[in-house]
Amino acid sequence: MKLAWKNLTKGTPDKAADFKEAWADSENFRLFLKELLEERIRAEREKSEREAYDIENWALKQADANGVIRTYKEIIGLLDK
Repeated sequence: MKLAWKNLTKGTPDKAADFKEAWADSENFRLFLKELLEERIRAEREKSEREAYDIENWALKQADANGVIRTYKEIIGLLDK
């Protein structure tokens, strides 16, 4: 379990117990969500590869795509055990 989740329940034993139970019960959902996010990362990468470099705002589009991918990866990291 990630430190972010532990910090969320720090100092509240009841909340920590509830979270651990919910975490265990949500394993299948987390796997499906992780798969969905990984597919979105692939789609975002393919989209940015298809776009032409000669458009005037390409750098901004690329930066936005990188931010989207980074966000998806952060969420995936939170979903991992």
